[in-house]
Amino acid sequence: MKLTRLSLVFATFVLLHNAGGWGDSEEEARLLAPRVNVYAIKHQLLGIGLPAVRPLFDQVASKTPVVAFEARSALRWIVYDVRFSAAKTEAIVHVAIEKLTSKEPSLRQYAAELLGFIGHADSASPKDSAAKLAPLLSDPDAGVRSTAILSLEKIPGPSATDTLAKALPSAQAETKVALLQSLGRRRDPKALKVLQSSTKDASEPVRLAAIGALGMVANTAGLSALEAVTRKGSALEKEKALVSMLGIANGMDPRKQAKQAESLCMRVLQLTGDEETRVEGLRVLSRFAGQDSVGLVSGLMKGASPRAQMEAVNTLRATSGKSAEEALLAAVASDNPDLQYAAIEALGERGDRSAVPALVSAAGDENERVRCAAVEALGRLGDAAALEAIAGAWEKGPGKVKQASVAACLEIANSLLAKGDKTKANVVFQQVEGRATTESDRIAAIDGIGRSGLADSLGRLEPLIKDKGAVREAAIKA
Repeated sequence: MKLTRLSLVFATFVLLHNAGGWGDSEEEARLLAPRVNVYAIKHQLLGIGLPAVRPLFDQVASKTPVVAFEARSALRWIVYDVRFSAAKTEAIVHVAIEKLTSKEPSLRQYAAELLGFIGHADSASPKDSAAKLAPLLSDPDAGVRSTAILSLEKIPGPSATDTLAKALPSAQAETKVALLQSLGRRRDPKALKVLQSSTKDASEPVRLAAIGALGMVANTAGLSALEAVTRKGSALEKEKALVSMLGIANGMDPRKQAKQAESLCMRVLQLTGDEETRVEGLRVLSRFAGQDSVGLVSGLMKGASPRAQMEAVNTLRATSGKSAEEALLAAVASDNPDLQYAAIEALGERGDRSAVPALVSAAGDENERVRCAAVEALGRLGDAAALEAIAGAWEKGPGKVKQASVAACLEIANSLLAKGDKTKANVVFQQVEGRATTESDRIAAIDGIGRSGLADSLGRLEPLIKDKGAVREAAIKA
């Protein structure tokens, strides 16, 4: 087997690293670090390991972009390599903290980035690393400020939350927005107090960021501040607050907080004038919907946009009870084919046998898609009373409806067989076998005839043994 130059270098690196053959002094690393962009030298520095951390950090500020890039890359590799050693990780963190006070912005920025990288990996980062990042939140360099915020967002624990929150009062509006967004993404309830107070900030972008963050934290304790915004805020703030209220509802436990979540979603749907919020509100409501929301959802199904109508149907699909079924039946009788189709599918999935008469009527609808959906739903319900309507749809066609009718008849026959009505099931299987146009449908029907186990079926099966291929095999098996 031939070894490539790359694999030879890597194999040599591994052998020497394991044997302790690489140099281990910081002085050697300092001499090599300016050429970290050279492949072999980079791997030599990786072999040196911890003693190379300071020299590599210095190269992060190199005026040669490729050197600075490879120095960053090498430092990350070293961090990754020592990730299971608390002592070694702390040593790297100690160097990074030192560099936070560097006069060179690129060094401060990368030191902050590395602390976030280490913290996010749940390594043994010292508890004060978050506090050490605090001065960078007011750094004169925007890149440093931004990186420090993102790094604090990644570092777990209350210290990072406190550091971000304490920086808010003195920060400029642009920085406040970034701080609030990070606090929201951390989802730490301890940030609720400062998020709530920030909804009253003098700057609208800051207020909007605080409102959005409350939705991300998704804690019911934030609802009072959001309710206040819906009463007193600008139109944009009100809509943002409604979206955040949905975020809180979506985070609730369906087993314990279903009523509260349903009520919250209903309030949002009643207040919003935005299409996207309405659609999202119905989507969230589908997880918690009960009888209280059926009237509201039914009204939206009639007068909303097509997207909202479909979400309303999905919500009713997930809602148990007679009132939800009646709302779907009303949709089946509408003059909107798309709404009819969605409502028919929902009724079929719900398994409400009382929907059969409406579905039988829909099986004769002039719209092919509606007819097809009605036939499929009748098949899922497995009610023999629908067989005549399905047969009528089969006769009228076209192809898609015929195929759906065959499948529906087979489903009903199987349902009859499962209930023990072998005679009626056998009759349906034989009808399908005699009229089916595809081999797969004939085979399914023959299998059903065999499973019905009636002696008088032999006369139907014997001629099929003279057939060819899979049909013959199915008849013999039956």
